[in-house]
Amino acid sequence: MERLDIYDANMRVCGTMDRDEAHRRGEWHRTVHLWLVDPREGGRLLFQLRGPDVRANPGKLDATAAGHILAGEDDLAALREVPEELGIEIPAPLHHLGYRCETADMPTGDRNREFQSVFMALATPGLRFAPDPGEVHGVLAIDIQAIFDLFDGSRREVTGAGIEYDRLADRWHDAERRVGLHDLVPRFERYYLNIAIMAERLLEGRMPLAIG
Repeated sequence: MERLDIYDANMRVCGTMDRDEAHRRGEWHRTVHLWLVDPREGGRLLFQLRGPDVRANPGKLDATAAGHILAGEDDLAALREVPEELGIEIPAPLHHLGYRCETADMPTGDRNREFQSVFMALATPGLRFAPDPGEVHGVLAIDIQAIFDLFDGSRREVTGAGIEYDRLADRWHDAERRVGLHDLVPRFERYYLNIAIMAERLLEGRMPLAIG
């Protein structure tokens, strides 16, 4: 069982707790998000397609990689989730955009309260993903401009291209799918738009990168 550090609303540690219990009780804890940016074709943001059997938000698109920060871990140590989830090494350099707060009441009854530590990096040329199909059923690239179009309402759907897992055939294949805002893990703030803006800044070499 994974144990997490538990925090108050001011991000002060106030104990540890099993992960499942922390979610049931709605205790504040820390997670990490990594976003990879593909510089090709004008710039694309890489999303993971969550597997159909995961507890939270199955079948939705989310950060390229994400995971919980275990008790006693720092943010960088928590990026262990990247090789486990995606089968790749973390590209360098790695940019820390800061923290954001997220609260969500889930259909499962969980009450999620997270301090999310957000990182971003450029995907290295020729990067090949080998995700764990127990958690991840795809990695899709979406044009940064297309993400802007989704959020300003000029397009209802855009195309994501990458790889997806065929469970019946037990194999990965090249894939394209139409993506709308309803296909993303639901989040209260315009998190994905902010990430797309930071991805554009990264490609242009405009520092610093930050998220609120």
